[in-house]
Amino acid sequence: MSQQGQEGTEARLCLSSALVPAVHAQKQNRQTCVRKSLICAFAMAFIISVMLIAANQILRSGME
Repeated sequence: MSQQGQEGTEARLCLSSALVPAVHAQKQNRQTCVRKSLICAFAMAFIISVMLIAANQILRSGME
């Protein structure tokens, strides 16, 4: 292999190894964002269900 070919291969390896952590960090950040969104959605659904149960109890006690 010539010197120039070897330098090109080393440059490509260096570039690809530099991109892998950046892509991994971006993917991990996206997963964290999705996880936070799901937790928030479930928390809101839980709060709404508790409020509906409380409203139902108030309405039932008012009917008696």
